[in-house]
Amino acid sequence: MDSEERRFHALDFLLDYSKGTLWWVSNKIWNAVIPGFVWKKGSDAHPGLSIARRRAGGLYDIVPMLIGTSRRHCGRARCLEVSNISPEGAAHHDAPSYFDTLRPRALRFNEFGRADAVAKNVYKPRLDSDEFRSLDGMLAGQGVRHG
Repeated sequence: MDSEERRFHALDFLLDYSKGTLWWVSNKIWNAVIPGFVWKKGSDAHPGLSIARRRAGGLYDIVPMLIGTSRRHCGRARCLEVSNISPEGAAHHDAPSYFDTLRPRALRFNEFGRADAVAKNVYKPRLDSDEFRSLDGMLAGQGVRHG
């Protein structure tokens, strides 16, 4: 087994990246997958929400992810509001993050588990049950394809 295969098996075993898990995604990665993405100075990452329904098949497989923002930008589309994704005392602790399903982004599984890429949100690792039901409704209502 080569090093890439070992890395894949380790990540796949250690990380829960299933639908409803929350992540901190480096703005460099968001910039690579979202044309015209601009981030505020002093901000290194934005929240990510996995909508994956299956496990990755390899290190370079993709995990579909929604980006979270501090502004409600969904227009007429349904938006998922997620509270308390940051630790108490953080600047945005009391402000919700908003996710929409208009454009899910494909992040490479190889980026997961790295602090400078896609890091687990240790403060809130997954949606609560009400948020999860809202996500399911939103995904079903918009017919979003997610892997």
